Amino acid sequence: MQSLFAPSLLRALVSRNVLVSVLALVMLVAVAIYESNQLILSQFADESGILADVALNEITDQTVLATNAASLVASLPTTDGSSRLPRRGRATRSSRSWSRWPKLRSSNQLSSSMSLRASSFGPSMSSATRTRIRSG
Repeated sequence: MQSLFAPSLLRALVSRNVLVSVLALVMLVAVAIYESNQLILSQFADESGILADVALNEITDQTVLATNAASLVASLPTTDGSSRLPRRGRATRSSRSWSRWPKLRSSNQLSSSMSLRASSFGPSMSSATRTRIRSG
């Protein structure tokens, strides 16, 4: 048993080479783990930034649509606030309120005003958002 653990030149060289090799492997593994974590964190930050931009664009688009719809509804004529149904044969103030709107002179003006109101609603998703989704 003493001959196995007795100091020798070969045993010293082998143990030194093994120690240097193990230390090099430990350093390599530590650097690889650190770099891997940094890569994962940077990819997560990039993807979350892209998703935040898409969400912001969608929210902005929905806000514009809601604003356009609200302005369209606000431009419609209203009644005088009474909830009674009009009696037969008699015109009430609420039924006459429609006559306050200006008359259109021709059918061209009617179609152009309708297209303006319809275009205020627009698509629900911006073209930049659709392009970003297609390419990603």
